[in-house]
Parts: sequence; structure tokens; C-alpha cells
Amino acid sequence: MNWSMTLQRRRAGLEPGYRGDDESAEDYRDRMRVTEIPPPPGAKDPTLPRPAGWHPDPTQRHQIRFYDGVEWTEHVADDGVQSEDARGVDAANEVDES
Repeated sequence: MNWSMTLQRRRAGLEPGYRGDDESAEDYRDRMRVTEIPPPPGAKDPTLPRPAGWHPDPTQRHQIRFYDGVEWTEHVADDGVQSEDARGVDAANEVDES
């Protein structure tokens, strides 16, 4: 479809676009401007609670730390080796809340 056909279809109201003499160019730009970009399909909703499981350690003291669904635990892992970091639990929960 060429430009003149598109323009004719828009003027006839068959396609979204410029509404004609009753709309200024500025109003048209504002109407067509995207104010919020929707997340891509399958993106994690930040308003949902974090699921229990292994996640990057919020304190960055270890590679990953276990989250039990309520709070961070002392269970950590680096290069596939699990250990405990009881000192980091409070710090992890404080970092996560801020």
C-alpha cells in the first residue's frame, strides 16, 4: 500500500492516524506517543513475590543464596559448592528490603 492510499484510509477512519482538521499535529503526536512500554511476553512481573529457590546473593558475598519464600537463608553456594553463611542472612534481608 502506498503513502497516498494509507493517508486516504486514515482520513476515512479506516486506519489509526491523523484525524484531520479537528486535530492538531501536536495532539496527534501526543496520542500516538507510547507512554508505557509493555514488558515482553514471558517477562517476570516485579510485583509478584520471589519464588523460593536459589537466586543471586543480594549481598554479593557469594554467587547464589537460597530464598525460602519468606526470607534469605544462610545457605549459599559458590562454584557449585554449598556452604553456610549465617553472618550474611541479616545483611541479605536488609539489602533485599531496600
